[in-house]
Amino acid sequence: MKIYPISIFICLILTACTVVAAPVLKAPLLPSKGAYFGVYLDWQHDSAAAFNKRLGVPAAVYVAFFHLPLGKDKKNDLDNFINQVAQQGGSALVTLEPYDGLDIITPHLAAELAKRFAAYNKRGVPVFLRFAHEMNGYWYPWS
Repeated sequence: MKIYPISIFICLILTACTVVAAPVLKAPLLPSKGAYFGVYLDWQHDSAAAFNKRLGVPAAVYVAFFHLPLGKDKKNDLDNFINQVAQQGGSALVTLEPYDGLDIITPHLAAELAKRFAAYNKRGVPVFLRFAHEMNGYWYPWS
């Protein structure tokens, strides 16, 4: 049986988030009424706080995309994104894009990401992880 890097990645992420994050979430992620409102901003030129001020209502979910592997600058961008989400009391939807192919997903990378996301959860920031989205098509290298 061949074990694919993607399988290792998903298992490590799920294991870390389940073991570390489960105590943080005290209730299902369901709104008491209505629906969650989410927003994808141009994070280079906008902020969660500025958006919420313009709108007059805070978003519940904030979306950002990151290429894998994360370099130092992108790790800082991810941390800054999570900080903004935390300051607004929201949830983060993080899309990880393996543009260099699925072979870059090593056990080391998966463990590093699991540790990072578990730390965000421990701070009280719920994170929805969307890995290699739109796998059903041909337009991405991981499809």
